[in-house]
Amino acid sequence: MFALKLLTSNLDYSASGDSFVDVSELGDDQLQALESVSLATSYFVYADLAFLSQFCDVVSMLHLELRLQALITLRRKRINIVTNFVAVLCHILKELPENASLVEEIVLTSQSPGEELHHMLTNENSILRSRSCMLLRLMGRFCCKSLRVFWNKELKNDLETLMYDSCQKVRSVCILSNNK
Repeated sequence: MFALKLLTSNLDYSASGDSFVDVSELGDDQLQALESVSLATSYFVYADLAFLSQFCDVVSMLHLELRLQALITLRRKRINIVTNFVAVLCHILKELPENASLVEEIVLTSQSPGEELHHMLTNENSILRSRSCMLLRLMGRFCCKSLRVFWNKELKNDLETLMYDSCQKVRSVCILSNNK
């Protein structure tokens, strides 16, 4: 995770220092390295709960929430970065729900969380759509109060549309999400 911090250290912050201005400054080499970091992170947190717990601790200690939030917006440039980190967020909620506030901070404190969730649910990549459905389902269970603040008709319509998605996996996850 320190590699993630180093790779994104040249990103601009707003005047208040609490949000990213632009992730488009990342070069191809940085994006490739971040993709490798996201894949390795995903592998390790799924391999052992100790790694998952350490991931949560390190993200908090190094204040990486905003960086992860910024990386989730890279769905047009490097979809694998986004899908890997969404999988990690889902795994946090499944295995360590006591860290739900960390997931809330990453997903729901962006400038327009409802819009970002909409883009993830309507993305052309079926893996991102299914993982986003799963993330919403788990957030509905473990981050219910926070999710209600950002819940809107558009997100509801997105989930209803995904029940008829061309990909069976997306449909299955979406049906589970709508039933919960």
